[in-house]
Amino acid sequence: MLSPPGIELRVRGLHAQNRAANEASAGQRVALNVTGPRLSKDAVTRGDWVLHPEVHAPTARFDVRLTLLADESRALRAGAPVHLHLGAAHVMARVAALDSDRIEPGSTVLARLTLDRPIGALARDRLVLRDATATRTIGGGVVIDPFPPRRGRRTPERLAQLVALDRQDPTDALRAMLGLPPGWTDRVGYFRARNLSPSVQQSVLSAAPAVAVADLLMMPTTLDALRDSVVERLGAHHSAAPDQPGLQLERLRATTPARPSPAAFRAIIESLFRRGAVEQDGPWLRLPSHRATLSAQDERLWQHARALIATERFRPPRTRDMARELAVPETVMRAMLKRVQRMGRLIEVAPDQFFLSETVAEMASIAAAIAETDPAGTVTAAEFRDQLANGRKVAIQVLEFFDRAGVTVRIGDERRVRTDRLGMFGPVP
Repeated sequence: MLSPPGIELRVRGLHAQNRAANEASAGQRVALNVTGPRLSKDAVTRGDWVLHPEVHAPTARFDVRLTLLADESRALRAGAPVHLHLGAAHVMARVAALDSDRIEPGSTVLARLTLDRPIGALARDRLVLRDATATRTIGGGVVIDPFPPRRGRRTPERLAQLVALDRQDPTDALRAMLGLPPGWTDRVGYFRARNLSPSVQQSVLSAAPAVAVADLLMMPTTLDALRDSVVERLGAHHSAAPDQPGLQLERLRATTPARPSPAAFRAIIESLFRRGAVEQDGPWLRLPSHRATLSAQDERLWQHARALIATERFRPPRTRDMARELAVPETVMRAMLKRVQRMGRLIEVAPDQFFLSETVAEMASIAAAIAETDPAGTVTAAEFRDQLANGRKVAIQVLEFFDRAGVTVRIGDERRVRTDRLGMFGPVP
């Protein structure tokens, strides 16, 4: 990959010291014979990199440790334009101190550089700054974080993270970073920032020590604390609401301090499933010891109603029809179904239109399967209706419910399926 342009290419040959070579290493002066369908001479700029596509990550801003030369006559104020030299790249940038209002001559500060165009940069890269007219060198520094967050750059928490990351050894930096709130960091971002190979990544994790939890890195003790927190919060919920089945995944994540990423939280829940510490009923998570129960009268009525709903699971009877069939008042039937819904066995897709939870999970899976085979990666109401044979009105009600739940995203008359949310109604068939 030619980076930053992002142009795929093929290296046809190498020359070093005017002789053909089979390999080349960083630090050598080498000529590359490259070709590619989108490649042209004008597409290549001084400072570009030829690299593996997986490490193609150009950046237009990064946080640095910056020193302004002592013989400068004036301080650098926020937003001051400078010429940035990093590697062979030369680009205009604006500099802003993070831990002070301005950068005084002779001082060393944490700062953010915002570039006019993206370049390739890694942690520990050295850089030089020249003044706006490019007539004199005014300072230099070291890249700390080439992929910083957009927000909160001046908060005490962020400044502490930069101090932790400003360590040459990747193991020391990771250990210091994970000792700060929130207790984890982005796995891909950390390893990519330091350009660590898979084998080195594993040795860093072992030495820290740290573990990869989906898209995050954290200490083993932090992982254990998160697992304990999930169990404690479910227990507290069961005590406060014994008639409810539990908590849904996203609501439980929202109550967890600092909110781990959805992927990492799902991985934590999966580990609790394997340990038998947490169980799932449809969309609900609960402790194994917890059971939400119905009264004997409601349980008898529910068993009859469930049989009616299951008979035509993709087109279940409405509340009034079940009340008439079972010869009970409609208000009694509706109240019982609402209680069963709170237990996680039913989902009210539309007013008085209750589906079994496992059926809703099945329908979400069917929508995903349609989208997967569609050239545009979408599902239409007609395709969905035909798969379920439940009529256009009911099919649209189900899809609109999926829209509200965030399982699908409507684009005109079509919908895209968010596969990361398919499990919100229970295990996908």
